[in-house]
Amino acid sequence: MKKFFLIFVIFSLFVFVSCGGSKSENKEGTSDSGDTVSDDAGDTADSEPAGDTGTDTTPDGGDSEPETDPCKEPNPCAGLANSTEKCIAENGDYQCDCNEGYMWNSAEKGCSPLTIGRICSGQTACVDSEGNYFENCPGSEKDDFFGQDGYFASRNGCIKKSLSVKTYASGEETVVENVSKLEWLRSFSTEKYTWEKAQIYCEDLDYAGHKDWRVPSPQEFFMISDFSEVRAVSSELFLNYPTPSDYVWTSFSSPYSSSTTYGFTVYPDDGDDWFDETIHEQYVICVRGKTLPAAEITVSGKEGEEIETDSISKLVWQKNYPEEAKTWKEALAYCTNLEYAGFSDWRMPNVMEMVSNLNYDDLDLAATGGAMEKTFWTSTYMPDNPAYQYTAESDWALISKAIKEFHAFVRCVRDAE
Repeated sequence: MKKFFLIFVIFSLFVFVSCGGSKSENKEGTSDSGDTVSDDAGDTADSEPAGDTGTDTTPDGGDSEPETDPCKEPNPCAGLANSTEKCIAENGDYQCDCNEGYMWNSAEKGCSPLTIGRICSGQTACVDSEGNYFENCPGSEKDDFFGQDGYFASRNGCIKKSLSVKTYASGEETVVENVSKLEWLRSFSTEKYTWEKAQIYCEDLDYAGHKDWRVPSPQEFFMISDFSEVRAVSSELFLNYPTPSDYVWTSFSSPYSSSTTYGFTVYPDDGDDWFDETIHEQYVICVRGKTLPAAEITVSGKEGEEIETDSISKLVWQKNYPEEAKTWKEALAYCTNLEYAGFSDWRMPNVMEMVSNLNYDDLDLAATGGAMEKTFWTSTYMPDNPAYQYTAESDWALISKAIKEFHAFVRCVRDAE
């Protein structure tokens, strides 16, 4: 009997240990069938990286109700002014496809006039005066370096640029910026031209079945510039990329003297612009599509606290800015703490907002006497050298750059009510 009992105990222990071992293996991430199980519920080994994958995903748990398609009948875009009435579902929300010259405004659920002042620069990070990156952007008005482009990018409703390659049946390729619907040649010219011949080059171009090509404006170049990248204009999307020392012509020019005219150029590497005599030769790239609208400014307010409101971008600008130049850090703090015209939500403008406020049409370089007297800070740093900040030369309508300890002027901006 004792012998039988001993055998029974040994057998029971064997079964218990075997079952415990099986559970231990499952805790290490192996299923009964031998397949590896991901630690994150709902993820699979073949899943796409985080971000837009084009497919719907189910939240963790798997038991929640499927998301309702926001574009199902009734179509929320039906009858919407300045739209094609096409509804596009995105992350549980929708947006309507807007006509050329308009862009989707998610806050107002409508198609607003296209304006570069509402387009994101691409920056989401923040830096100090030496160009050192913060782990997180300063998030309190009491913090040093609060109020940068990277902080407000996710808070002021700016619209992200979107570039894609379009291939025609002929095999010809272009790059389309999907917010502005501007269509660009994919290749820069292989030859250099004078400013005048560059205009003719684009006007005479017959490419991809289109004959309405033109030289882009300085503003339009900013629609294909990503200021989160070391190289602002992508050398992967665009071919025959100019060498680092080369500039590219834009459509703007201005007399400088009785014998000299300057044409405006853009530096694709940095995204800033400059000028050159129109008789000199530079590369060119062509674009087609509706031109970006100029700012429409109205002035209001009492003397000494006047504001300029742009009805296109819905941005409000401080008209009476301080006469004393400041370092970039000082200028950031000035806008953060500014109480002006009855408002206290002012900020330093980013590079896209600043570009939207530059006046190219009435530019007269000869009237400036060759002097750049008004340099203004922006809240956007240079990705290839974060110790430098983008600036605006208002007299010459140029976007340039300066080290952060430089003393420049500041003009603050806020969103219209």
